[in-house]
Amino acid sequence: MKVSVVMAVYDGKKYFAEQLKSICGQSKCVDEIIIVDDCSNEKIDNILSDVTLNSKSHIRYFENRKNIGYAQTFFKALALSEGDYIFFADQDDIWEYKKVELMVSELEKNKDILCLSSLNTIINANGKIMKVERKYSGGRSRKIRYEEVLNQKCLRPGMSLVIHKKLKEKVISFNLMKLKQHDRFIELIAAVNNGFYILNEPLTRYRIHESNTSGLNLTMRLRSDFEGRIYQIDKEVQYLNTIETFFQQAEPISSYIEKLKKFYTRRKEMLFKRLHFYIIWGFFHINKYSNIKILFGDIIAKIEKKRD
Repeated sequence: MKVSVVMAVYDGKKYFAEQLKSICGQSKCVDEIIIVDDCSNEKIDNILSDVTLNSKSHIRYFENRKNIGYAQTFFKALALSEGDYIFFADQDDIWEYKKVELMVSELEKNKDILCLSSLNTIINANGKIMKVERKYSGGRSRKIRYEEVLNQKCLRPGMSLVIHKKLKEKVISFNLMKLKQHDRFIELIAAVNNGFYILNEPLTRYRIHESNTSGLNLTMRLRSDFEGRIYQIDKEVQYLNTIETFFQQAEPISSYIEKLKKFYTRRKEMLFKRLHFYIIWGFFHINKYSNIKILFGDIIAKIEKKRD
């Protein structure tokens, strides 16, 4: 089975060599690495030559003529891939030595898997470990439902994913131009087709630093003030409107998307109500929040806004 790695890069010279070495030095050899540069200011040609000089992996390097964003760059790299199993890689992380071997082995054992995510070890800009993701209960791997993806209760960063070529064909059959998040859409399509799983192994060192363009770091930087929370609600409704176009009349997912849109719309309305009304409403609908911290964050934001 051929293994591909797809990577979107943009001004990532600082950490790129370390990441590429960890991919080329896997216990199970990667057959091809597709790198698409999204019109960077920093060129990585010399790093590619130095790191891959003795590598058995076939490196395919492409440059976008104009900047199209990380999601569209990943979709482009995905379309160019030829592997049976396709890993996604960011430019600034570090792969554990047996990541490819263990994840491919899991895919071989369970033919139902279309998309598999590893757990991650969170590191800072200097490579120091900040946190190791907690393992799920219930065995070596856990199946994720599409509801958990849509309501953000179980979203995984793209750099932790490997997908089967069958899922690739499903994904690239859609008109992807409106999408600004590649990983979330890929996970949703896998879950809708009953093939999204998480492997209980931390196999990627996920680097969080000020230059991250996607994933956890964006979540960490989300504005916690009142206006910021309204902005995020509007953004989520906009995303759901886009996703809804892919699943028109596809029950029960279309109905679930509509329910989520109504929840976010009502949540926004309630944020402008008196605090005690929002608290009562929020706890009555607690199961619809992706995390209880979101509810408490809303309450704190309302309190701080009132003080201002």
